[in-house]
Amino acid sequence: MLSMLLRRLSLGFITVALVSIIIFTGVEFLPGDACTAFLEREAQGKLLENCRRDLDLNRPAIDRYVDGPQVPWWVILEFPSMASKALPN
Repeated sequence: MLSMLLRRLSLGFITVALVSIIIFTGVEFLPGDACTAFLEREAQGKLLENCRRDLDLNRPAIDRYVDGPQVPWWVILEFPSMASKALPN
């Protein structure tokens, strides 16, 4: 019984890891990034650079995957309101 439980837990962990890698890789191949999607027409110059720096998108993809998000979760949740304040009227 214990061996079956350990086997199922290990297979579950492997499945989650593979799905995580597939999704991250798929998102990396999409054109643009979170900043270009959010800023739309204003996605250029210093505003785009600041956005990528704030969300830590300027690091290589493998580093971002292995290290995980270097930005606190509350910054990610507050990003739309912060960016809207930074956009010119």
